[in-house]
Amino acid sequence: MAVKANKGGKGLRFDVDGVFIFAGLTPNTSCLVGSGIKLDDTGHIMTDLKLSTNIPGIFASGDVRSGATKQVASAVGEGATVAHSIREYLQNQ
Repeated sequence: MAVKANKGGKGLRFDVDGVFIFAGLTPNTSCLVGSGIKLDDTGHIMTDLKLSTNIPGIFASGDVRSGATKQVASAVGEGATVAHSIREYLQNQ
């Protein structure tokens, strides 16, 4: 693999077995600014352990959530958790 620096243009070569691309580091939550939903410093949605936001009935899961591990398996698990939390919320309405 060859890497070239953005500044200075110097290049380096590495022998590697694989490269993992990590896309989507910045959450696309700009539409939530001013909505009242609490976001952390990086724009990720803040939730409690049941994946509920600070606004009743609004939930978040996956990579957009503050504290998310950014792993597919975790996001899938959070999907199941949030579905259970939503069902519980609706049953209590």
